[in-house]
Amino acid sequence: MKRPVFLIGGAPKIQLDAVRYMSVHATGKTVLNLARLFGSDLVYQILLSNGAESDGLDVQRYETREDLEARIDQYLKLETNAIIVLSAAVNDYELDSVLADGALQQRSNDQSMPKIPSGASSVEIKLRPAGKLISTLKARGHKGPIIACKYEDKQTVIDSAQRLLKREGLNYVLANSLCGSIQSIVSADAVKTYASRPELLEDLAQIIKALASAD
Repeated sequence: MKRPVFLIGGAPKIQLDAVRYMSVHATGKTVLNLARLFGSDLVYQILLSNGAESDGLDVQRYETREDLEARIDQYLKLETNAIIVLSAAVNDYELDSVLADGALQQRSNDQSMPKIPSGASSVEIKLRPAGKLISTLKARGHKGPIIACKYEDKQTVIDSAQRLLKREGLNYVLANSLCGSIQSIVSADAVKTYASRPELLEDLAQIIKALASAD
């Protein structure tokens, strides 16, 4: 029986007050395009952030990082050996506090979040480091292959992807440069670079199909 695939895309929101939030521009296209390439060959589930277009595919939704983690826990209770493709831009920072004109408005543990006054002359948003979600997957009960993404400057992205792969014991990392000039799949044995995103995704889909069929 083939392993199922859990495709995670988009980006969580960091709530700042009752109406405002911070997030990252992440479309979720990587996981949507992979799902199309799977066709009927694999069983998969797509988890996508609210606001990201589903392009007609059946998806589950999340809003915040807490929502995202709860969805992952829910899935892993049923599919501990699934292949996880973690393409979501999960926040490295979380809210610590918000000040308006020097006065404290929000704390990270506030149960209610009133709207920050619109007439403030200055608003200060303080963030603090958040734990790495990918580092928690094994503790959450996951035992299957993991494919992650690294997105940063072209001078450092390959090295960062290799370090991420080794540190977290991953199977593959997609290394994407901010300028778009580097599109690579990094494994423990090699770095393979592609001329276009469609070529990379075609190859990645075949890699995932092989992982799904492996013992």
